[in-house]
Amino acid sequence: MGNACGGFFGIRATHTKSHLARSAYEGFALSMYDCYKNLPVAEEKLYIAGGASASNFICQLVCDCIGSKTYRFSGKELGIMGVYNIICNSLQINCANNFNLEDEFIPNEENHEKYNQLYASFVIYRNCMMGIWKQNI
Repeated sequence: MGNACGGFFGIRATHTKSHLARSAYEGFALSMYDCYKNLPVAEEKLYIAGGASASNFICQLVCDCIGSKTYRFSGKELGIMGVYNIICNSLQINCANNFNLEDEFIPNEENHEKYNQLYASFVIYRNCMMGIWKQNI
């Protein structure tokens, strides 16, 4: 992660630490949305895992950005369980499913529309900054 880059745009004197924190979380969610939009189209469910998924706020934020039901599992070592499932599916064998579905997040359509509008600006800013970020690698 040493080469990760980002920035804040439109900061004013009235913005607080809370605004910057919210902006960082929204930047993360918009980055996830950007990745999701560039995946091949599939009829798969969207699952979220990892350290940030412990936060209901972040799970809902990602759900609202993407605009799709999002599911979170409980348990540990979800990465290796994902590899296990991929191997089972690839070999077309029926393996035990050791995932425990913990939560389902439903997108707020009003928020999703706002994030769609923010995403357009996100892409413009990202593309404008890409050359500068690459110079700093």
